[in-house]
Amino acid sequence: MRAFPITLLAAVVFLPMLSGCDRGVSKEELRSPVFEVPKVSGAEDPYPLPKLGPPPPDSDPFGMP
Repeated sequence: MRAFPITLLAAVVFLPMLSGCDRGVSKEELRSPVFEVPKVSGAEDPYPLPKLGPPPPDSDPFGMP
């Protein structure tokens, strides 16, 4: 019965800690940082809001039928 808490502790605490260990990422794999924002056509234009009509006369102000 004493082995169950030790096994549970190993499964919950130590195994996730050990599985996170890795060699890391080398500088060659990182590449160089990009400081320029790409130009996208239409990004300066504001998004047009849809034209909505008045709500139906029988609707509740809270949206309940």
